[in-house]
Amino acid sequence: MKKMSQMVFALIAILLTGCSSIGGSNGGAFKSKDGGKSFTPLVNVGSNNKNNPINVSVLSVSINPQDGKEIFLGTRDSGLWKSSDGGENWNLVTLSQLAAKKIYAIAQDPFNPSVVYVAAVVDNRGRIFKTEDSGLSWKEIYTEPGVGSLVLSMEIDHQNSKNIYAGTDKGLIMFSENSGETWKNLTWTSGPVYKIAIDFSDSNLVYFAIFDEKVIMTRDGGKTFVGIEGGGWEENKVTPTSPTALATDPENSYWVYAAGREGLMRSKDKGENWEMLKILSKSDEQSIQTIAINPVNFNEIFYGAGQALYKSIDSGITWSTVPFNTKGLISLIEFSNENPSELIVGVK
Repeated sequence: MKKMSQMVFALIAILLTGCSSIGGSNGGAFKSKDGGKSFTPLVNVGSNNKNNPINVSVLSVSINPQDGKEIFLGTRDSGLWKSSDGGENWNLVTLSQLAAKKIYAIAQDPFNPSVVYVAAVVDNRGRIFKTEDSGLSWKEIYTEPGVGSLVLSMEIDHQNSKNIYAGTDKGLIMFSENSGETWKNLTWTSGPVYKIAIDFSDSNLVYFAIFDEKVIMTRDGGKTFVGIEGGGWEENKVTPTSPTALATDPENSYWVYAAGREGLMRSKDKGENWEMLKILSKSDEQSIQTIAINPVNFNEIFYGAGQALYKSIDSGITWSTVPFNTKGLISLIEFSNENPSELIVGVK
């Protein structure tokens, strides 16, 4: 129990303060072109030296859904970067006159990828910025009311890109139905809204990971919310608590994955019942930080825990592993929709 408490406090420190026991040189971004069999480090931001890999702590990434060569990369201390050549070269993106260092979330319009939203910290306050020209110009569309308040998560509706959900470290879930022009309060939760996942076939079905507490959901587009109580199949009775990762299946309606101190779980019925997937890592020693499902093959699942990436090609029955030469934590896994054999892994 003492070990678990120490791990939880360390994760909260990384989330809310942006500080951790590791240095930026232990982070980075890695790219695979062969479905995760092998990875190469991306070149250093601001440099054309291919022998100088990225050494920043990565918090967020977005790959253009229609052009896999365009990538936005959000960092813990070095702001927002953009590549137009698949990650070979990078340029710093200026969001405002004041420097934006932490970039917690990036959301790209699936129908018009020139429209990008970024949740950033500027002058110690959470803000959301929007571009309509692929990052050439930006406008601020939301500002947190108090110093120290952060926007941690953001997700665009896969069917109607005017609809955007966002969550803050203070527990606010908010919603825009007009592409970020105005926002409304949907509900206050009991902790930081760490992850948001929208069902791919039913956009009224949205899940929210409340860090170190529970998963809550709405079935009616934010009108009402319920906590996931969960049941279980056979002997695998489990309910996702202390969630650290969340993902919906791009191919299967109502399938959702969650990870927490219990391990990696999956529901096939809107969170009503859950099954525990037998994984290789111990969740009480290395928490799962990210989950990703191949957008064209639901049998292919990835998760990141500690300094290792885990891959299944049989829907979670067996796993292979890819170790990363870093002391940082694997923070994200992002597939290219244009070419799902390409993916990026971020380390913070």
